[in-house]
Amino acid sequence: MIILRAKKKRTNIAYIDLFSGPGIYKDGSQSTPLLILKRAIADPDMREMLVTIFNDVDLGHTQSLQQAIKSLPDIDSLRHKPIILNREVGEDIAKEWEKFQLYPTLYFVDPWGYKGLSLSLLGTLIKGWGL
Repeated sequence: MIILRAKKKRTNIAYIDLFSGPGIYKDGSQSTPLLILKRAIADPDMREMLVTIFNDVDLGHTQSLQQAIKSLPDIDSLRHKPIILNREVGEDIAKEWEKFQLYPTLYFVDPWGYKGLSLSLLGTLIKGWGL
């Protein structure tokens, strides 16, 4: 609901994926970041508003994702270029993001096979909601 209100006000919204994966899996299916970006590209409002941050601790995944994103048709139509990070999820990210007042944000936190997700990080991600 908060994200929908932001859309009506034409403010930015964000999508952050802390464990984004390789972009394209071995079976040829696309990972969530590509699906999100394709939908954003197709929607004129979302092209202007969506801020995306994709992170994965696996350097191979971030490199593969970056290549897959570059190959998306009309990726340059997005106002905000996708940010791709290669960082381990843990307390450092939580401390860094405590400083920011982010846009209304959808966090995709699926730590399958990874560690580093903590209550401190989750608290940082949800701070300020509903104010």
